[in-house]
Amino acid sequence: MSTKHITPAAGVLPEQAPLGSPVPNVPHAISVSLPTFRDNVDYEEAAPRVVKAMVSGYPRFFVALKVKELAEICEKKYGKPTERCFIWPSRKIAERCRHFMERYYVPQPASSISTTSSSNTVRIVEFTIHAPASELKPGGLKFVKIYATLFPEEAFSIGKQYWQHAGEIVSSRLAVHCLRWLSLKAEEDQRDAASTTAKGPATRLTMPRVNRHYSANKIVADGLSSTSPAATTTPSPTTSPSPKQERDLEDQPIEGEDGLDERDYEVYVEERYGRNLDLSFAPKAKVAMKRRIASQVAHHAGSNWTGTSEYVTEDDV
Repeated sequence: MSTKHITPAAGVLPEQAPLGSPVPNVPHAISVSLPTFRDNVDYEEAAPRVVKAMVSGYPRFFVALKVKELAEICEKKYGKPTERCFIWPSRKIAERCRHFMERYYVPQPASSISTTSSSNTVRIVEFTIHAPASELKPGGLKFVKIYATLFPEEAFSIGKQYWQHAGEIVSSRLAVHCLRWLSLKAEEDQRDAASTTAKGPATRLTMPRVNRHYSANKIVADGLSSTSPAATTTPSPTTSPSPKQERDLEDQPIEGEDGLDERDYEVYVEERYGRNLDLSFAPKAKVAMKRRIASQVAHHAGSNWTGTSEYVTEDDV
């Protein structure tokens, strides 16, 4: 009895994702493509060829690229050339990381200044990121605070242990939000600076210094008259666009007409599939949760419940 090797038809097997690419291919994916067994072994052994190819991974083991970018900004802003940092969403978490590092990190003799204690080498800074004017909304966030634990570069592996085992980390979504605000804020500052430079120094109207008792009328005539030759301007004729120019303007495609804007696409994916709504929905979400809890309390209240609204409401939660 003979057996035949059956070759799968073309297009049946899905195309293999490249090494290190996110699975699925979305911005905040937490899985990574390791197509071969050799890739998996090299990943566990931290082989450079795999580590350098990775653009995604499980957050506690692979620090998201956007989180790294935000951490590098903190290092440049607050750190010394020989320091690294991990960033956290609250001060308490940053303090727990510092206590962990003070317990397990022992400075090397060459890097120790006057003591072997690490209490003075691990510090915390608060990074406040203010919302740009274009993002300010009634009832919305006006700023975001990030807390960085700064430490000597040689202690990075100790900080990574806390990052990995505690899991109280800055998410890639929070990092993207902060980076977006920083970018928009920088653009606004540049526009404001350019606008101030274009306006130039303010001009002041100087009055002629003459004796007011003898030349009051002359001062008004020479200094403030709007009909003086210097103040007289000839209005330039306004030119309206020709019919051809109007047609050309109408024929220009609207920005994003051929597809969704990148920002709109990300918001759609987050809200539709990730169930991550904008922070402006937070008050309504809290009310919905309180009502749900109140209804469950009423449901399990027992036979003594009278059924009136005085028993429990969302205000009691």
